[in-house]
Amino acid sequence: MFWQINPDMPSLIGPMDQGDLWFFMPTAIGSAQKPTPAEAEEMIRTSTGIDTEIEVLSSDEWVASKLLADRFRRDRAFMIGDAGHLPPPFGGFGMLLGVGDAVDLGWKLAAVLLGWAGPSLLDSYEVERRQTAQLVLDAAEANHTILANQLILPHLEDDTPEGEAARVEAAEMVRRHKAAEFYARGVVLGYCYRDSPAIADDGTQKDWRPSLDYTPSATPGCIAPHCWLADGSSLYDHFGAGFTLLVTRDADPAQIDAARSAIEAEDIPLTVLAPQDDRLAGLYQAPLVLIRPDQHVAWRGDRAPSRDVLERLLGRRAVAAA
Repeated sequence: MFWQINPDMPSLIGPMDQGDLWFFMPTAIGSAQKPTPAEAEEMIRTSTGIDTEIEVLSSDEWVASKLLADRFRRDRAFMIGDAGHLPPPFGGFGMLLGVGDAVDLGWKLAAVLLGWAGPSLLDSYEVERRQTAQLVLDAAEANHTILANQLILPHLEDDTPEGEAARVEAAEMVRRHKAAEFYARGVVLGYCYRDSPAIADDGTQKDWRPSLDYTPSATPGCIAPHCWLADGSSLYDHFGAGFTLLVTRDADPAQIDAARSAIEAEDIPLTVLAPQDDRLAGLYQAPLVLIRPDQHVAWRGDRAPSRDVLERLLGRRAVAAA
């Protein structure tokens, strides 16, 4: 995508699927203006400064939307993807949100249908994904605040001290825009499922904040921090299809056995993972970490989780979200 910054016809332009097919989006025309194909051709020539043969295949009015459904579930029906949330597309976060919805709902449906989780686990889907959608919608809106026409300043193209000052100011506007974009990326990657009944908060959620760029955190509710192990494999590739008990070198062997016994006693599919890697203690800030099938941290501690905690995580006890 190329930003064409000029006072005559600011626009966004870029190649599409194949050949000489391009899109052209003027960013400073009013919603009441409906250009004819001939007028659209002239807009393109004015914006690009290129006098070439142009054929307009189609045109329509496009509006950026920021929409969020009031509910993501009613009885046996669940909303996922664009049906439940529609962010402005600057950043491409809509597809990421939809995939995240499917992953979150998918493992919970499987757990309930296979019998190792209670039906209340499905209530956590709306709690977790709607708050994430709201975060991402806000971040995408921040990322959508600058278009080509916002960068047009007096004297921008002049070879004068005033022109140089205008270009510095425009560059600073772009820098702030990029900061908003990185913030949005950090939110999309580094969100935390606050107040979810399927997360055992250890008191650290209140201190968690989305960062300007993605910063890994093992705060319960966050995506498990990743690292490459000594053999070159990904830590994630060793997580199981069910829950994973990640053990760091600081763990008490007796508590490892107690945690395994407590989790398996609840018929939870479990993989015990104990990589000999000194970095994990620093990344996860706990000797024992329980990771859900969707790679989010469910619980962490230095002693085996109680039965009460496990029943809450699996929706076997109805617990109202804050």
